[in-house]
This record gives sequence, structure tokens and C-alpha cells, in this order.
Amino acid sequence: MWLVELISFLFAGLGAFCAFGPYHDDRTWNLIRNSANFHVITMPSQEPTHFGLYALGEAKPTKTAPVILFVPGHGGSWKQGINLCAYLAKEDPVHFYTLDFHASASALHWSVLSAQAAFTKAAIQRLGQLHTGPKLVLGHSMGGLVAVEALRRLSQVERPVDGLFLISTPLESHPLLLDPRFAIEASNLSCSIVSVSGGATDPLVPMKTTRLRNAHFIPLPAARDVYSSFSHVNLLFSRHSLHFLSRILRTGPSEGPWSNLLGRPTAATRVSAPAQENASFVEPGAAVPFDRLAKVQLFRPMTGGIFSFLLMEEPQAIQRHPERTSRGETFDATDVLNCSETAVSWQDQEAGWYQVPVIEMQFPAKVCLYQLRETALVALLRPKRKKRLRRTAWAHWHADPLQDQAALPCGSRSAMGALGSWLQMLFQPLHCELPAGRALVTRMVLPLPQLPMLPVDLRIVKVSPSEATFGWQPPLVLTMAHPEVRVAALRLEVDQSEPPSQWASESRDAREVFAPRSTELSEDFSIFVIGHPSLTVTIEVQSNAYSMLAEWMRTQRFHAWLGACSCLSAADLVGARWAQWTFLAAWLITTLLLEPIFEGPSEMLPSLRVFNSFLAVGLALLSRRCAKVVSRCRRWGSQPRQGAWRQAILVFVALMLLASIQPAGCVLLLAIASAYNADPKAPGLASVLLGPYLLCHLPSIILAVWLLLGQQREASAPHLQRSFDKAFQSSQHVASLWADSWILEGRADLHPGFRPALGLLCPAAALSCCMAGRGAVSSVGFAALMLMISVAVTIYAATSSSRLWWACQPVLAAHLVPLILPRTQAKDE
Repeated sequence: MWLVELISFLFAGLGAFCAFGPYHDDRTWNLIRNSANFHVITMPSQEPTHFGLYALGEAKPTKTAPVILFVPGHGGSWKQGINLCAYLAKEDPVHFYTLDFHASASALHWSVLSAQAAFTKAAIQRLGQLHTGPKLVLGHSMGGLVAVEALRRLSQVERPVDGLFLISTPLESHPLLLDPRFAIEASNLSCSIVSVSGGATDPLVPMKTTRLRNAHFIPLPAARDVYSSFSHVNLLFSRHSLHFLSRILRTGPSEGPWSNLLGRPTAATRVSAPAQENASFVEPGAAVPFDRLAKVQLFRPMTGGIFSFLLMEEPQAIQRHPERTSRGETFDATDVLNCSETAVSWQDQEAGWYQVPVIEMQFPAKVCLYQLRETALVALLRPKRKKRLRRTAWAHWHADPLQDQAALPCGSRSAMGALGSWLQMLFQPLHCELPAGRALVTRMVLPLPQLPMLPVDLRIVKVSPSEATFGWQPPLVLTMAHPEVRVAALRLEVDQSEPPSQWASESRDAREVFAPRSTELSEDFSIFVIGHPSLTVTIEVQSNAYSMLAEWMRTQRFHAWLGACSCLSAADLVGARWAQWTFLAAWLITTLLLEPIFEGPSEMLPSLRVFNSFLAVGLALLSRRCAKVVSRCRRWGSQPRQGAWRQAILVFVALMLLASIQPAGCVLLLAIASAYNADPKAPGLASVLLGPYLLCHLPSIILAVWLLLGQQREASAPHLQRSFDKAFQSSQHVASLWADSWILEGRADLHPGFRPALGLLCPAAALSCCMAGRGAVSSVGFAALMLMISVAVTIYAATSSSRLWWACQPVLAAHLVPLILPRTQAKDE
């Protein structure tokens, strides 16, 4: 038993450290810090508040210019919107506003988010009075949920805003969002919604939780000229992410250029016929490098093949000095490869010429890629050579990479299955070699059938010979479920004598930042490598255990922990030694069979789901052991004393009064008291209170500590402290220790109702019965019923972390019933 508990505790602790630990490198690539003037916008109709609405920038746009309102997230600052405001001001000016919540803890309690949503609603209405132009609300992290709740409260008759732009917002679920009130439905909003994810290296909000059914989803690793992941806040301070965000805020979302890789164009643009007097013909299958291209090059068609032309240009040296805390400078928005200098066209059967579409990338490598899947004559107008810029190119008719016979196999599939292949690559990385001159675009086939939640790192470890033209760095293209297309390429450094030997995902070396990390490998996962006519490229594929633990911890919703605790409590009602493991086996098998039916196809491998359930059993056993340790410390036995029922009733009344005033504090008291008064052989209720149910109230407990430390009384900037202190005294949006109290909370819009207190009714009654010496009645029939409840709550809470509180209620009620069940009825059963 103790071995299972120890393993579960180590895995849970290590997973939490990998997911949220301080080891993450928070330094930003291409760090930028701008400054801006601001002035306070008065809100005459707004109730007293210490929140603020500020206008940023010195430009004076017209009244009909676009309006953008930035909503910061948990502990966020209004200053986080300054960089984006500066980027937007480079083009046509816009009205940029930002909200100041003074770093409020919106992720900890619903009352804080609700107060921010009320002020955001008033700010949107105020901006509607000041401007007539289109309005866009931009929310970062929890600020996105604040914006969604504010728009939900606004009248649905008229359209309050034209668009909602969410950045790293946990729309689906999140480990901290255990309060069911956080399950805000955003799909019913009438405005258009765009959701942006920071990628696999965001330790707080996983990429999969930022999806929304009716929203346009953009992962930054697949975004045009970004192609890299960011931590939770750094994407608001990095040049290449800000460049992308400002562009789509103006032009709207569009598909990434690599989404059309190897795709057939839907429409063709007709062009004039190229001059063929001095043209040079190339036979099918022949590769032509840049130095040998004629001014007009004609390529004869190849049946069943694909034509590709790649042009790459060396990036210019960046002259600016990096910030002191920056990880390095790799992005220059003015250094652009002009793909319009090259004209590639093809001839149809009627002698008409049409333009070949181009796939363009400016960062991290400057690339122009032309592809044609038609069997036709191709004409290429060579781009001009520039003295100051070094270019390389390659034109080639080659086999279609989408065909299985043209794919390049890499390694053999392990007989141990998907998990065995991943574990094998953890200690023995897989090396894939792309021969020189094989094809311009090659699809590599890895021996990985389907590996969700088992991340791998891809890196180029060798390019030979190293004396290639300005250090050729072949881009890697990862295609996954549309539109998740991830591109990676080493930046081409000036005066680089040899290519780097390592290429690790988000590593500390400035030359090794662009390798992709895949966390959700699906069946349609493919790797496309852009090769070279005279260079051999070796790619290394290695499993990443740290990222796997972090991904497991971020997606863990603790539903299995609750089910295991209630299952063990059901076994306690039988009292036999065989009951515990028999009930656990029945619970495990039933949930594994029924979860795919009710929840849909699971993202986990079956072996990982079994492992996850075993870890939940270990955590349940660990919480029971903690309860047993506390119960052994009591000074009196479980025998009822004279007047015990009177004392139990008084304790019940006191507990319910405390639950009506401060439910989070009552949960702590109940957890300790239940363990203290529990039967050492059956600490079921105490294990639930010390485990899953305590997690439901943990954000409220943290908020109480945050308030007691006086963090709420600090302004967002020192020069705002005086005005903040004056407004704080009469503010209606101050977070309160009594936010869950239906007795002391007097604000109608923040009143929690009876739900928090009623959730403690069953455990308070059960504790009173235990103090009165009332033991649980042994009943095989009720034990079977409790086992069914454990299966039901496990399946119910598996889809969302916000369901955990509701799932705990029937479990707590099931612990109460055996204590009040008449013993005569138990004998009849």
C-alpha cells in the first residue's frame, strides 16, 4: 500500500513542479518595452469603484476610428497593453483603452471576476457613448473570461461589440477553475471570436483549453512569421508575436501560409506567356540550384510528380542592442524577402499560362516556396541576384510526398506499442537521415501511430557538409489536425562558420529556439522536411519526459481521485479484507469501459488512462492515511458519552453557522475534525474532505490569505496609490473575505446564495453523527450503491474541472446515509 501511495505522491509533486514550477525560463525573445501617456476616462454613471479606465497613446484618431479595449488577467497590469498599442499606432491610429484592476486575483474566486465583469460592462457602455467606430474587446488570460461574462450581461438585443479577441484564455477548463460558476458559456455570444494560444510552452493555460467551438483558433506556433511558443505573459512583450497580433487585429484572422502545403489551389490567376526564345529546358526529375538557373527556365512535366521551387535569403544582421533581460534578438520586421520578384507559371492543355501560388515565410527563415501538383510545363523567371544579400534556391520536379511510396521511413515500429516506442525514444533518440538531392519536400514517416500527451522534440543535429552556402538551415514543417501546422527553422546567422550541433525546443541558446515540440500527435501527424541538392540532413526525434509530466498535470482534473475515495468508502461498508481491492478493480474496469461511451473518444492512450487511475488510487490511499494519522491523535475513543447527541447538535449548528459565514474556513475545520473523530478503519469522509473537496475550496483559501496579507490595497503604480486609497474606501468592487457568505455578503450582484453553505450540510451532519458515537452501518447493498455512485461521479466530472464541486455532493451524501441509516433496516438487507 505504502509503495502505491509514495509513487502517486512523487508523480503528483513532480508533475506539479514540471507544469507550474519555477524552472521555466521566463526570459522573452525579442523583448520590447514601450512607454505611453495615459489619461483617466471618467464614468459618471458608474457606481463607486477603485478600478480605472485609461486611454493610451498621444494620437487623436477620428471619432469613427476603431476602438480596442484591453482587459488584463489574473494579477495582470494595464501596462501589458502598452506594447500592442504602440504597434497598432504605427499604422492608422486607433482608440486604445485599457482597464486597471490593480492586479486583482480574478482566477481565485468568482466574486473577483464578477466585480471585474461588472466594471468591464460599464466601460464598454461608456466607450459606446464616446465613439461610433467598430469596437473590439481584447482579453488576456482570465481577462478573456471577464470579457465573456461582461458581454453575456450586456443586452443581447443590440450588438455591444463587433469582435472578441482572446489571448491564452482558459475557455474549456483549468486546474484552478474548480468553481462551477467559472464555466462561462461563450459560444452564445453574437460577436465574432478569435482565440489565440501561446503554444506548448505556456505553463499555465494548455493549448487545448483555449479552443472554442464557434471561435477562430490560432496557435502561435502555427501563426504566420511567429512559429514558436511563448510563456503565459511573454507573448505581450515579444516583437514577432506583437507584429502578428497587431496585423490580425487590423485585417482579421487568416489561414497560415503553410496550411496549403502540398495542396491543390482552388483558383488560378491567368498570366501572360513567358518569353521562350532564350529559355533553357530541364528534363523531368532533374534538380537545378540557384547558380545554374537561366533567366527563363522551363521544366518539362513529370507524370505523378510535384514541382517545387524554393528561394531562401540570408537574414541581415540586427543592429539594435537587446534588452538586459532578453533571451536574444532574432526578429526584424523590416528585413523582408520580396517573393514578387520571382514569377513561376504553368501551362494548361489549352496553352494558357497561370500563376503558381507562393508559400511565403519571413521568420524565422526568409523563404519563398512555389508548388504545383499539375502535370504541366512550368516556366520560372529567375529572381535577380543582389550583391549585398546571399541567396540560395532549388527547383525540382520530384515524387509527390503525399504518396506512401515516396515517403521516407524513419526507423521501425516497436513491438511494444505506442507507449513502448515513446519510452524507447526517451533513452535512445531516433535519427532520421535525409539524403542529399532526394527531393525538395520530403515526408518522413515516424514509427509513432498515435501518441497524445506523449510529447517529442525534433531537432536537426547534423548538416553535412558544413561549408554550404551561408550555412543552409533546412526548415521543418509539422502538419497536424487542421489548422495546427507548425513550422520550425534555424535562423541564419551572419559569419556562422558551421551549423549548430543541437536544436532543442525553447532552449537557452539563442541559436536553438525554433525546434517544434508536439504535445498532441494524432493519426494525421506528418513531418515534412525541406531538403537540399548537395547536403545531407540528420534529424533527431527524442521523447520529452518533463513535458509529458507537465501535460499530464495540466490536464488532470482530479475526477479519478474523487471516484477512488468514494470507492474505498464503499469497501469500508463491507468490512472484509477482500472488499477493498475487489471494489477498486470493479471501479477501474467500469470507468475505463464507460468513459469513452459517455465522454466520447478519449485523448489518452488506454495504458495512460490505466496509469492515471492507479495514481488516483494512490492519492486516495494517501489521503486516507493522513486521516488515520490525525485520528490516532485523539484523546477519547469512539464510544458515545453522556449528552453526546446534545453536543453533536450544537456542533452541527455551529458548523452550519460557520459555513454560512466563511465556507472555505469551514471546509478546513471539517476536514481536520472529521479525521480526528473518524473510525481509524473507515476514514472515508475525512479522505474526501482532505482531498478532492478541499481542492474545490483551495482557491478561496488562497484568496483569503491574499486579502489578509493586504495585497488588495496596493495600486498598480506608485503614483496612483493616493487616488487608489481614496477610491478604495467606498468602492463596490472590493474583494471580501465574506464573498461566499449568504449572511454577510450584502452586494446583490455578488451574493453567492445558499450553494456554498448547502454544500457543507452533509459533511457537517456526518461529523455530528461521528461525534455522537454513531458508526456507519455495514450494508452490502448500500456498498454496491456507493460503488455505482463512485463510477457515476468519475464519468461526470471527467469532462470539466468545474464539475468537481457538483460531483462531490452525492459522494458526501453517500457518506452521511450509512451513519443515519436505521440498524434494523441494515439487518433486513
